[in-house]
Amino acid sequence: MKKNVWIWTVVFMAMLQGCAIQSHYKLYHKELTIYNENFWPNYKIIHEGDQTFVAIDCPSTYYKINFKGYDGYEAKNIIADISDTITTNDVGDVQKILLDTKAPIFALEIYVEDLLFDQYFHDLVMVNKLQDNAQSIYLTETDGTPIARNYLTSSQEFELHHKTDSIDRFFIKYFKEKQSPAPPPYSRNNPLFDPLHNHDQLFTVPSKKGLKLTQEGLYFVQTDSNSNKGVFINCVDESFPKMTRLNDLILSIRYITKNTEYKALTAAENKKKELDAYWLSRNKDKARARELISTYYNRIQNANQFFTTYKEGWKTDRGLIYTIFGEPRTVRKYSNKEVWYYAQSRSSYPVEMVFTRVGEQYILQRSERLRDPWMTEIKYLRLGQLKRY
Repeated sequence: MKKNVWIWTVVFMAMLQGCAIQSHYKLYHKELTIYNENFWPNYKIIHEGDQTFVAIDCPSTYYKINFKGYDGYEAKNIIADISDTITTNDVGDVQKILLDTKAPIFALEIYVEDLLFDQYFHDLVMVNKLQDNAQSIYLTETDGTPIARNYLTSSQEFELHHKTDSIDRFFIKYFKEKQSPAPPPYSRNNPLFDPLHNHDQLFTVPSKKGLKLTQEGLYFVQTDSNSNKGVFINCVDESFPKMTRLNDLILSIRYITKNTEYKALTAAENKKKELDAYWLSRNKDKARARELISTYYNRIQNANQFFTTYKEGWKTDRGLIYTIFGEPRTVRKYSNKEVWYYAQSRSSYPVEMVFTRVGEQYILQRSERLRDPWMTEIKYLRLGQLKRY
């Protein structure tokens, strides 16, 4: 029994650590270094009437922000430029920053620098005031403070708001069943989620009134129950984005298990012992095994933080690629897609992952050409060998 104590210590130490615009024009883009595991602010774009704000929850108490808005897809003219240095007493102190522009649609470049540890976050987002999405429907604490993340717990009280004061109620569709992890990148399956069908409940709630979600699962909030426009809310357990439940820990390694291994894990009388044995078998060198466990579960946790929308982040297409390949070297963003580059993969040639944007979902363009780099990466992970790009 003692030989398994260290592995669970490593696991838990590791865990402690809108709306698409259809256009043939490219959104203003540049090469971005984002999805940095060490520094990732939660932020939301919210509209209140004709005003637009950035609500940002930064994992630092001393940071600098720079927001630039561009009036066209090719970023010819700057229509908003805001820089500020922010000091707060506590991490989790959400700042609400006005973007001084009346433009209905624009590209927003976001740059945040942690002045204490010299880390930065760089992102690009499409701002759209014209349709219901995660910007025009937004959540706040009961004191009006915006909620910047994409998930809630059942113990958290919140309010729903709409950019238009005339909206006094929302429709909510509830999906009880947990969504499945994304299929491999060479699969022919399309994981696009349809929020209009197969919900377990449909109910209405008032706007600007204190609410609590009573059950874990997926909630889809709308002003029109017949539309596919709205915002996803995931109700998760208290430890999220960390993963602590044994069944979830087992499910999260489905990508790197053989069918027989996974069957043994799920059918085992003592699942904890079986999971210990699985990780121990990856590498007999305990130091290498610790590194593998730490890296893998940190990627799962980061994916939950970065990509949670209609399901937990690690189960999404971007979470799938992030978990197995790690941070992309470069990300390039457009109005209707996001492209990740891995300059040197272990399959001997560069790999490009293209994610098409459909509402709040980013769907990987699956291809047989991705089979070799995927299988190669899985092979090395199973051998307990890590590589960062």
